[in-house]
Amino acid sequence: MFGRQSLSVVLLLFLLTTSAFARDCGDCKQESSFWSFKTIGFGIVGGVVAVVAAPVVLTAAGFTAGGIAAGSLAAAAMSATGPVAAGGVIAGLQSVGAAGLGAVGAGVLATAGAATGGLVGKALDD
Repeated sequence: MFGRQSLSVVLLLFLLTTSAFARDCGDCKQESSFWSFKTIGFGIVGGVVAVVAAPVVLTAAGFTAGGIAAGSLAAAAMSATGPVAAGGVIAGLQSVGAAGLGAVGAGVLATAGAATGGLVGKALDD
C-alpha cells in the first residue's frame, strides 16, 4: 500500500514536527539530543500505524462505503448531533470511511502519528 517514498515522507514529516521538542542542554559537556534510534523508530511506527489503522477504525465504528451502518457508533453519533451539516465532523468521517483518506489526510495522520510515536520513544529513552 505504501512504498519507500511514502515512508520517506513520514520520516521527514516526523523530523520536522518533533524538532521543536529538542532540549537545550545548557552547560552540559556532552551535547544533548532529542534523537535516538528508539525515538526515530517509534516515530516511524507511529506514523505508519496511524495511516493504516484509521480506515479500519472508521469502518469498525460504522462509517462504511455503503453509508453509516445501522446500530453502530456512527449511527448513534449521527442521531445525537441531529441534522448532519455538509462539511461537519460526521460528514467528514463518513467521507473518509467511504472514499479513504486521500493524500492530505494520510499526510496529516502520518505526521500526528509520527510525532506522537517519537514523543513516546523519547519518554521511554529517558
